Amino acid sequence: MLHAYDKRESVGIYFWAENGGDETISSYMMANGVCDDWRDAVDKQHIAWLRSLPAIIRDEARGLVFVHGGIDPATFPNCSDEVRMWTRSQKFFDPSRWPKRPELEGVVVVHGHTPTSDFKPHANPCRINVDTGACFGGPLTAAVLAPGQGPRFLRA
Repeated sequence: MLHAYDKRESVGIYFWAENGGDETISSYMMANGVCDDWRDAVDKQHIAWLRSLPAIIRDEARGLVFVHGGIDPATFPNCSDEVRMWTRSQKFFDPSRWPKRPELEGVVVVHGHTPTSDFKPHANPCRINVDTGACFGGPLTAAVLAPGQGPRFLRA
């Protein structure tokens, strides 16, 4: 949304529009009135709030890292926000390809962005993928990460 809001290019707006943006624009226009430019219907406080959100949340005490897309195991924790939001790198998905680095010891990355092929969450000692393809008719999935226990999954 922020990319489409900031850029005046057709590619960004259409990509976002096809992935829920049309519905978001309609909601803002229903609430705030129809405008020639959809950006004028969006509450400025909402844009400020979106800009304030982090691309990564770390619970260092529990070794948990929460991102939308993933990380670059070679540069973590210094990977870019672009990687954190959008990566689909095979180096990230295959923990056997993660380099042996102290920064990765005991880390579990919780992410989505890449739907699982079987619409079930995938978990291994390095990462948990909770994207179970809700946008394709699969369930919406959340992970319950209780201290001292393996992940449990809630699906709706």
